[in-house]
Amino acid sequence: MSDRQLVESSASASAELVSFVPRLTLEWLRDHPEAQWREVEGTLAFVDISGFTAMSERLSRLGKAGAEEITEVLNATFAALLAVAYAQGGGLLKFGGDALLLLYEGD
Repeated sequence: MSDRQLVESSASASAELVSFVPRLTLEWLRDHPEAQWREVEGTLAFVDISGFTAMSERLSRLGKAGAEEITEVLNATFAALLAVAYAQGGGLLKFGGDALLLLYEGD
């Protein structure tokens, strides 16, 4: 692979991964690429979907159809939660199974 192809491949992979990187991290890299840490005043919210494990266990017994239903429910739920969080100034830091971690900067 040539140097140019390697750079293009790396840039393509980086662009594909951007959607998985918290906006906070992207802003830090853009504004202060040399900084190795940053202190932020704010509030963290850990949002866990109550009853998700029991629901997923019941649906998993249905095989592929159940797995598809779990995926649809989780995607719709996270999309709704994130829409509210973003509208209120929150930023997604991390997904974790049936939960997410949000950061609200400032008071």
